[in-house]
Amino acid sequence: MKVYATYLPGFHNDKLNNKWWGNNFSEWDIVKKAKPLFLDHNQPSVPLNGYYDLSSADAIQSQYKMAKKYGIDAFLMYGYWSKGQQPLVKPFEVILDNPDLDIKFAYYWGNHSWTRTWTNRKGSLDVLLEQEYDSEDMDNFFLFLVKLFKDVRYERIDGKPLFIIYKPEDIPNLKEFIIRLKSYSYKYIGVEPYIIGSITAWKNSYDWIDLVDSTMLFQPSFSLFGPENVFENKKESVANKINQYIRSLPDGLKKYIYYMHDLLPEKYTIYDFTKVANKSLHQFINFRNKYINSIPMINIGFDNTPRYKGRAKIIESFNIEEFKNILSEIINITKYDKNNIIVINAWNEWGEGMYLEPDEKSG
Repeated sequence: MKVYATYLPGFHNDKLNNKWWGNNFSEWDIVKKAKPLFLDHNQPSVPLNGYYDLSSADAIQSQYKMAKKYGIDAFLMYGYWSKGQQPLVKPFEVILDNPDLDIKFAYYWGNHSWTRTWTNRKGSLDVLLEQEYDSEDMDNFFLFLVKLFKDVRYERIDGKPLFIIYKPEDIPNLKEFIIRLKSYSYKYIGVEPYIIGSITAWKNSYDWIDLVDSTMLFQPSFSLFGPENVFENKKESVANKINQYIRSLPDGLKKYIYYMHDLLPEKYTIYDFTKVANKSLHQFINFRNKYINSIPMINIGFDNTPRYKGRAKIIESFNIEEFKNILSEIINITKYDKNNIIVINAWNEWGEGMYLEPDEKSG
């Protein structure tokens, strides 16, 4: 069995973030500024080992050394690429520039647009970097990926470099995209990648699944917003129908509606960890019954107060024993799989209160 942890590269100075959010901005800025929303709310969360800078090879090495000690086999590091621009690429560059750095890693492509949605509802229409899939640009992206795939420290499954796509269904002509990526990989390193497609939200159809090697329900998003039976005809609430209608409106009108929405009092939502974790387990079992190559993901807590403040979604009452029980059940289900993998979300999502790293409260 291999245990992977998703990994956020946002804890360093980045020129695009400086342009969008102000000089010397990093994820730590929002983490430090978080305010508690209720009594005993653990905000701001403070890392036990201090605020590190991922432009430093020593910091990255220290991270992986700790993760490896406690059973994490590799970091699934989020990477971003659109129109040749790569927000938060520095940790990948540091790894490539330091071949003696002891680490196992893979590229998790966050193929989504960047917006100001953290600020308010209206901010979701303020696009900072739109995700595009221009053919020539994707060729350059493939060459960058091949450079990573060549690295001896890059994680492989069945000898194939692991590549994860956050939203496969968003890629126009996904089949052609995958064929071209495999062609580039085979041409330059003699082997095709092992592709995992993550599923971030409930859909009426998952018709793209046969194009990838494995799938993974992205948690806790799927358990918070999807049905337990992932193949049932989900009944849309009136609120969801209204939301879908608003999304279909022209941007000018949407902006006005969102502006009015932002004038309303903010409201946070609290969920129970045990209920969410058990629902995610049942969703995985249900999905796996149809798609045997599905890989389990389980989250460790969740609290995006640093990003969304009063609009936060918070999973309360994290219980280590319950977490162990869920993992034990997953292990029993998957122990005979050819590719026995578990993904934990996340190693260091401090802005979403989802971290395996020790904090001052829990050690």
